[in-house]
Amino acid sequence: MKTHPCLTLFATASLAASLALTAGCSAQPSLPTEGSTSIDRGSDDVAQSFSSTALAVVLDNGSVLFIDRDTESPYYPGLDTARIVDADGNETSADALTSGNVVRVTGNGIMLESYPGQYPGITDVEIVDEGAPENLEPYADMISELNVERDPAEPAQATVEYRTEQAVVSLMPQTNGYTWSYEENGEGVTVTADVADPVQAKADDLIDAQVDGPTDAAVSFDVPASDLRVTRWSEADIAGATDPNSINLPGEDVQVTASDGAYVFTIEPGYRYFFEATFDAGTVGYLFTVREG
Repeated sequence: MKTHPCLTLFATASLAASLALTAGCSAQPSLPTEGSTSIDRGSDDVAQSFSSTALAVVLDNGSVLFIDRDTESPYYPGLDTARIVDADGNETSADALTSGNVVRVTGNGIMLESYPGQYPGITDVEIVDEGAPENLEPYADMISELNVERDPAEPAQATVEYRTEQAVVSLMPQTNGYTWSYEENGEGVTVTADVADPVQAKADDLIDAQVDGPTDAAVSFDVPASDLRVTRWSEADIAGATDPNSINLPGEDVQVTASDGAYVFTIEPGYRYFFEATFDAGTVGYLFTVREG
């Protein structure tokens, strides 16, 4: 199994009481890296509804960041389906959030590991105090580090999330070929990265998901995707090929459903999955395998 060397397990019964258990790694948070896995464990009973308070930050790129007032940890809130209420009790949208707002956040309490963290299970955000940008002065250095625009020359990154009986798991599959266009010094640049066929990679070198049986997995990206196509192969068929360096095994198409800005498909142990996403800037392929949990 290939995982990030500093894999961290978080107790998620509450965001404020998150406990990082590491082995041989620094306790400092690290940036998510391609080909990494994160696992979040917590009590479903407790996590059904958990409230905390945070300071809102609107970054230069327009995205919203929350800073938990108890832990002083930054995280990206999932606001697409959240109910947002302003200081007067009126329902509004995420556009109403401004830097310095004090907000009460209600959700399932499950924080996905990354830096900053990600909290997709938010149900309600209430602005309890309009606050002011001056409230954020103690966090100026941290915000400055995070207030960096995404490098347009970098192909889109993907995150695959799935749920087991005891955990919500997030993994970042490795890229497997891409064509990506961006602008540099006023001129258009297109970069193409050709790689070997997905079946030619060694299974032990692939990031893996671990499930007991058919499981829904949701794929999201750090830039909007317009289409996703998924293909899978049996690892047993790949291993049984006489010449794995030149095999051309036909893949099986996997049904994909678009849901809340993500793409959902079913994964099963014993299969290798390749998915290709289409963006305004080009196409990117991603690869991972699934083992028995």
